[in-house]
This record gives sequence, structure tokens and C-alpha cells, in this order.
Amino acid sequence: MPKIKINLSKTEYMVGDTVTGTVEVSAEDDFDFTEMYIEYICEEHTRFSTGSGDSRHTHSESFLHHSKRVILMEPGTFTGSTKSFAFSFEILEGLPISFDSSEGWIEHELKAKIGRKWRLDPRDSIQLAVTGKPQTVVPKQESKSLIEDETVLLEVEIENTEICLGEDIKISYRVDDLIKMRGVRFDLESIVVVTARGTRSTTRKNYGSYFVPKEVIIPRSLNRITL
Repeated sequence: MPKIKINLSKTEYMVGDTVTGTVEVSAEDDFDFTEMYIEYICEEHTRFSTGSGDSRHTHSESFLHHSKRVILMEPGTFTGSTKSFAFSFEILEGLPISFDSSEGWIEHELKAKIGRKWRLDPRDSIQLAVTGKPQTVVPKQESKSLIEDETVLLEVEIENTEICLGEDIKISYRVDDLIKMRGVRFDLESIVVVTARGTRSTTRKNYGSYFVPKEVIIPRSLNRITL
């Protein structure tokens, strides 16, 4: 039976990189084939469940961001031997990076195939881990106040004008001395929102809680914390 194998020097790339490698095709005997190619795809998948018991329903949807195919040989006869075919694919700017969660995933994959009539099609595939430059986000709301009876009991402000993944988040806050409390707690969360065929799911993940006891808080003064 013919064999097809993708050879890469590495599997980790950044958006904008070029993936280069070879496809090795080998066979002891001659064989006819209808297609022989390698393909690069970037595809997004969403899958989550809602409800429970008999009313439980799974929602799924896929979206193809990019696909490019390189023909290794035109349809015909492959003589029994081993041949190597070079290829290259550019990971285009603007494509999403690799991602994996319980609700969905984004994959970058190389797929090679030999198509044969009335025979099992030899295949090979390799998953690529694609990263990008650190993403920068702007706080949706820089400050917020807790007001009761026209009295500002708590003011919180994010000092960062932009936040990159992995950077510290600097927060300043002011507490009125009239408020009765044990302290102030800060929660750092991420929110994953996915949609499949019109159905929306929101999942929260807590990365940590930070509690500041009242003994170290200076009332009516600017206090600071770094998350």
C-alpha cells in the first residue's frame, strides 16, 4: 500500500510565518491515483451543550477561515519508488491563533492525501501551534463607583489605558469611612462567549481573588493594588 508522510522541522509558528517542509510518498509497486496533494487549513469549531436530561441539546458549528492546496502530482500513475515534494504555506496576517477550550477550538492543520479509486486513501496530518503578537485590549470601563444615598462609598479605577496579555493590571480605589466592611475583594475573571447557529453560551473563569483587609485600607485616600 502507498504511504504518504509530512515532514516538518518544527510545528510552532507565528502569524505571518511561512511553513516549509516536504511530503514523502513511497510505494513498492506502481499504482494509479486520482489526486495527490497537501493542504493547509485554518478552521474554527464551536461545540457546547445547553439544558439537562431529555432537554439537553448540543450546539455545534464550524467556520473555515482559510484553505490552500498544493498539488504534488497530476492524476496518473506513480512508479514504485520514494519521492519527496517540497511545499510552503504562508500563515496569513489576520488569521486567528490556535485556541482550545471546552466550548470551542481553532486549529491550523496540514493534511496530505493520495486519492485512489476503490482503494483506501493514504493520508497524513499534522497540527500546527500558531501564536501571534501579544494582544492589547482597552478597558471597557475605566472607572466605576458604588453610590448609596448620594454618597460615594467606593470608587474603583483601572489605571492602565491598555492591557497586554501577561501584563500587570493596576487598580486604584477609594473607600468612604462610613462604609462597614471587612475589606475589599478583587476578582480577576475571563469571559468566553461562543455562538453556534444563533445559540449563545457564556462561560466565566476565575483566575484568582485578591482580598484587602480593612486594616490596611486608608479611608478617603487613594489606595492601589496590582493584579
